[in-house]
Amino acid sequence: MIFGKSITNNGFLVHLKRKQIRLFSTMLVTILVTVSSQNTYSYVYTCGDADAGCVVNYNKKAIKEGAAAQRYNLVRVVMPGKTTPSMGGIKSSGRWLANFFKTSSQGQLRVNRNRAITKEVSEGTCKDAKAEANTIDGTGVLFTVRVFPKGLCRSSNAGKGNANLVGTLKRDFAHEVGHLLGLKHGNKLNQKTGEVEGYKDPSTFMGRYSSQNYSIPQLHWLGWTEKEDVVQLDSDVLESGGIVEAKIRPIDKNSDNDSEVPLAYVYDLPGDQRLFISIPKSVKTKGNGVQGGQVFFYKAPKCKNCRGMSMSDTVIARIFDPKENKQYKVAGLVIEPVSYESEDVRSNKGSAEKFKSVTLHISKDVEIVPSEDDHADEPGEEIEEIEEVVLENSLPPKKPRIGTYKVGLKMSCNGKSGSKDKVRGEKMVRSAADYYIRNSRGRLNVVYTGHSRVANDYVFNVNTSRTNSSVGCLGSFQHDVAAHEMGHAMGMGHATWKWETITTNVGKGDKRRKLTLSRPDINTVMNNRAQGAPYLSAPHYYLKDWLPEEEVALFDGETVTFELKRISDFDGEGLSTVIINSSMWNLDNPEEGGSVFISFPHDKRNPTAKRFAMHMVSGKRGTGTVLLAQEGGTHIESRLTGIGVEMLENADPDKITISVTLNH
Repeated sequence: MIFGKSITNNGFLVHLKRKQIRLFSTMLVTILVTVSSQNTYSYVYTCGDADAGCVVNYNKKAIKEGAAAQRYNLVRVVMPGKTTPSMGGIKSSGRWLANFFKTSSQGQLRVNRNRAITKEVSEGTCKDAKAEANTIDGTGVLFTVRVFPKGLCRSSNAGKGNANLVGTLKRDFAHEVGHLLGLKHGNKLNQKTGEVEGYKDPSTFMGRYSSQNYSIPQLHWLGWTEKEDVVQLDSDVLESGGIVEAKIRPIDKNSDNDSEVPLAYVYDLPGDQRLFISIPKSVKTKGNGVQGGQVFFYKAPKCKNCRGMSMSDTVIARIFDPKENKQYKVAGLVIEPVSYESEDVRSNKGSAEKFKSVTLHISKDVEIVPSEDDHADEPGEEIEEIEEVVLENSLPPKKPRIGTYKVGLKMSCNGKSGSKDKVRGEKMVRSAADYYIRNSRGRLNVVYTGHSRVANDYVFNVNTSRTNSSVGCLGSFQHDVAAHEMGHAMGMGHATWKWETITTNVGKGDKRRKLTLSRPDINTVMNNRAQGAPYLSAPHYYLKDWLPEEEVALFDGETVTFELKRISDFDGEGLSTVIINSSMWNLDNPEEGGSVFISFPHDKRNPTAKRFAMHMVSGKRGTGTVLLAQEGGTHIESRLTGIGVEMLENADPDKITISVTLNH
């Protein structure tokens, strides 16, 4: 049966209401409970010949009767000399995952922790650690989550019943265990290039962004939707030139709901593919820029004979404003939003609009309608034939510095020496080593070899009789200077302000003069005055590959609001930086200019201050940084980039929310 209305020349064909089915189901369940102690699950259903609106789920591993209760293991892998997140943090994310499954599956999948184990492994590589951790018995559990030491493995992955994680981010738990449940990545079609961009569906945990849930094709594949929640479009009406009226409600967390309105409509495509139409969110939430009421169109396989990690999706189109009565052409259909239901609700920032439903009119494509172009052009309006500039927008290349980095000490340079105090020299070297071990989050293991005669990556040559320092010769035992020059040796350039300058006195006696210099960015030790600072700036963390992928967002013009944690918060969840490529802000000369990094910096002079910083990479090698602005309100960089940043209200003392605009 088909839920909703099929509009024909004779009027409306009204179908059986869902409440009648619920009443019958409730009576049936009441009878069954009296004769059986086992639970039954109405979501395991079959589609009969008369069920024209039923969407078949071909997943042979969907939850079956009596199989909802499952168990899982948690393993904290520890290695000498490495740091692994605490078991408390791992358990917390495990509890969150269990609650997520229970809610999103509407009780179809309930997981309880079986064992929480700390497994010590020998020093070695990530591969070695995984092999050694494989000795843990996983019999009788649905999955095992293994959390490895920081900096040991480059990224998280999943396979053979194990989710191997590099941290305790909750979305990583949902993503990797999602693979174990049979899900592949959520993707997005780039309308300009026609290329499918992997991992860029913002509506699912199986993409790279924050989310609330899996996408509707994935929820259906898992068996977490009721028969009446996902409805096949009436192809007979469509083929005869009629219009199908489809009313859908938002998915959100897929909590159990008595609404008669379906979650999604489905249309069959060639090649055993399907088009799913749904609304991921009722109200905007932080993290991925998906607004409340936005309608998503997914292409997904039927997966009749799929095995393993198989159910992916691709967002092929999107209605950004469901309030506008415009026509969109998607996969051979014409879709027009005709009405919606919403209400005002309280939010952290006052009030927000919460959508209850959106009603669409759907017909076959028999007229020329502008294609939905991922909001690049306003649909429904005439588009001039102009030469379109295709912008390459991807994360800038890194210049990693990870693994073991050997350093030595020599108490002279160029045959000259000053102090021979090796104790002070070694203390300085170890301080610099600890500085980069901490700031790399353990991804860089700095080893002091004790002398300069072995194959070191860098040697601290010291001559205290010098009046200045360079990467090749230090003129003092100052720890800050050592960290600064070692940073240069590892490929990090100076950090200065772009527009501000300072005046300093140089020389002595008759040769004394004033010199104007760029103001140093004192929030990083790489400032051009080598003044001490406990942290680095966002560009250097990124370029050296010391930021986890999940803490980096690429500005694409679609998502414009971001919540950022402090750059000094190495253990918390959330984004550390947003990167805006020059191809986005410098349309006239996209190959010129550096990438801009927006972050919540460490303010050396006022550590509790809430400000955003705008850094641009600079220099011939792209290793230096210039600070364009550091503000606590609003800044428009009109002289160079045209980037505007506004800081929005955020009650969390350790996070800021920013809105980004471009003047182009």
